[in-house]
Amino acid sequence: MSAIFILDWAVLVPPAYITTYASFHGHNEIATNILAILNSASTFGRGLPGFVADKFGRFNVMIACSILSALSIFGLWLHAGSNAPILLSFAVAYGLFSGSAYSLTPVCVAQLCRTEEYATRYGTAYGVVSFATLAGVPISGNILGTGDSNNYIALVLFCGTAYAMSAILFILAKGISQDWKFFTIF
Repeated sequence: MSAIFILDWAVLVPPAYITTYASFHGHNEIATNILAILNSASTFGRGLPGFVADKFGRFNVMIACSILSALSIFGLWLHAGSNAPILLSFAVAYGLFSGSAYSLTPVCVAQLCRTEEYATRYGTAYGVVSFATLAGVPISGNILGTGDSNNYIALVLFCGTAYAMSAILFILAKGISQDWKFFTIF
């Protein structure tokens, strides 16, 4: 549950702030469409990981997508600045990899409990996680403040760090539940 909590702090930050980030850095020509590009990629990112997870394991794919989301944040968004192609690449990459936060987290919860317990576990998990979802964007807005470029760097670092921590917590959850056998399909 803590992995999903931290993940939900970050998952809505790029969609909430990518248009203002683009405008702030002078990309007015793409600012109006960049959210649609991110969400279009996220459509594929919500469906494709499920098929991959059936073959390689739900936690394995969730871990990979969390790591790839963090890498796209640190590797692309952090360095995009006034480079429109990098910002567009980030929107596509993040959309593809972050979609799993919506489609795989319920099955990761299911992986850790018996079928009879699922409704209780999932309801409890998202009862708690909902606070992270509600708090993520306002916390990010507080970090961003007035829109100074250094504050955008802090915002991106917060988002990427939350994704990285989430990946670590997913790895720990898998390790604990699988007796630290990391190469199992789980």
